[in-house]
Parts: sequence; structure tokens; C-alpha cells
Amino acid sequence: MTFNERRSPQHPEKCTLPTATTKRRLGEDAALFQMAGEACAGVEETWREFCIFDVVAAETGEVALQIRTSEEMQIGTSEEKSTSEQKMSG
Repeated sequence: MTFNERRSPQHPEKCTLPTATTKRRLGEDAALFQMAGEACAGVEETWREFCIFDVVAAETGEVALQIRTSEEMQIGTSEEKSTSEQKMSG
């Protein structure tokens, strides 16, 4: 038997989503939240809120570096694809 303890929720009961208190609890450390904002300053606006949350949750700015690196890789891949498509159509 994989699970030895019955925990909630069990089907058909629905899962409960985190409440605003979770966010507040992560945001209690003002210095950490400020560091997260600075670490995520270079992240695209669309992803900045997620970046800040991840940095605060992980308590390290390295997460922001990983997100920025991922964005750069996606941009590079898009540019390479666009260039190759132009060569094929030209």
C-alpha cells in the first residue's frame, strides 16, 4: 500500500486552493520581497509577478537568474527560427 494515511481531500471532495494568507505570509519579510523585486527587474513584465513569488518562496535570487536565462533561450530560439524561415522563403 503506497499511502498509509487517508488525508483530505478525497474524491468527490474538491481541493482547497491557497488563500490570500499564503501570499501575505510569504510577503511578510519586506527585505526578502524587496530583494525579489530587484532580482526580477530584468524579467519580462508578463512573468515578473511569478518570478517575485518564486524568489520569495525559494528565498534566493538565483531563481530570477534561471528565469531570465530561460527567457533568453526562448528569444534566441525564436530568432533562429525566424531567420531560417526567411532563408527558406527567400
